[in-house]
Amino acid sequence: MIAIAMADKLFKLTLDLRDVCVWLSSRHVDTLFGICVDRNYSSEPGVISHVVAGCEDQNTRRMLREEATQALQALGYTVAPAGGDVYDTGPASREGMSAHQKLRSIRRVYDAINGKYSSAHDYSRPRPTDEEIASMPVDDAF
Repeated sequence: MIAIAMADKLFKLTLDLRDVCVWLSSRHVDTLFGICVDRNYSSEPGVISHVVAGCEDQNTRRMLREEATQALQALGYTVAPAGGDVYDTGPASREGMSAHQKLRSIRRVYDAINGKYSSAHDYSRPRPTDEEIASMPVDDAF
């Protein structure tokens, strides 16, 4: 039971990281970067050791790391380097996210920074195909 709860919290972290990446991408449209977090093996689920940003320019990397750290803290995470062995956790996939879903992610992070928390959404279920949409019932009584 504990393992399932831990897996759920790690999955939530990947969704939160995805939203932070989408938010950062909207703020830095001309910057190619990657974000992940380091976690200690013995840390609680809401504790992160380090935020790692990857890009070519050192100053940009530092800025991205600071902004991502601020966003993750607003989403309820604690950044506390504890030493020892760490493992990386990356964001959930952004592939297939619609523009509306990306806007929702951006708004979620923006709201969290301004004190209004909301939970992440799992967009991994693909949108229905044209055939599935065509086979759905239609309500003409409007």
